Order: sequence, then C-alpha cells, then structure tokens
Amino acid sequence: MIALGTAAFPEYLRILNDPARTPIERGRILAVVSRIECDRSAFHKHAVEALEGDESYLRAGGIALLERIGSTKDAALIVERLSDSDKSIVYAASKTLAIIGGPREVVAMEAWLSGPVYAEDKQMRAQVKKSRDELSERLAKIPKPH
Repeated sequence: MIALGTAAFPEYLRILNDPARTPIERGRILAVVSRIECDRSAFHKHAVEALEGDESYLRAGGIALLERIGSTKDAALIVERLSDSDKSIVYAASKTLAIIGGPREVVAMEAWLSGPVYAEDKQMRAQVKKSRDELSERLAKIPKPH
C-alpha cells in the first residue's frame, strides 16, 4: 500500500469517510499514510478524530500520522493519550510529544510523571521521562526571539 503513494489517496479518503469501515481499517490507512513522504494535510482531521476512537489500533494510526504531520497545535490532544488504557498508545504518545510538543507539553509530562497514572510501571515512567527530556532538549535548541 505504501508503494502506491499518493495515487491511492482518493481511495484512502473514501475509506476514512465511510462510517461502515472498521476502526482497524481506518487505523491501518492512517498508519500507511504516515509512512508516505508528501503533503498529507488532507488526512489531518482524520488523524485528530482517530485519537478519540474506541479501538486502540485507530488511536495508534492517528498518533502515527500526527507524529509526522502534526504541530504544537495538536500536542494537547496527544497529551490526553498519556492516560490511555493501552500502554502502546501511551508509549506512542510520549514519543510523538517529543517530536511535536512545545513548552506546555513539557509541563504536562512533568505533571503526568508526578501523578498516579501508571505509577507502578517503571518502564512506562522511564519512557515518558525520556520523551520529556528529548522534548526539553529539542526546545532548548530553538533560537529565542530577541
């Protein structure tokens, strides 16, 4: 599917707009689109909507695409996924925040680390801490306006 590139985009959009399609089908389409290097802005709204999906595969597809085409405007939506019941979603959300987050997301990740969510899961805590540190380092490299 990735090899089809942008030629398949109309079909992918048709699938994403079809309410009869399963969350797994829609999640797979978003994951495929995330791996095609081109303008994927037509899929942005679908990625955002996927974050609220009932199926973790759909949420994962949305996060994968937002990691590639999202911006700090989308980061607050990703922060919400740090409390997801699926650990793979929490992991993906923390990695995505390291890439698209801003200063507010550093604060949000610090709050998450001091809170009760996944308090007993040392590996998950270490991942979120690592992502927070990567985000902080990335932001420190951005020149400050004078």
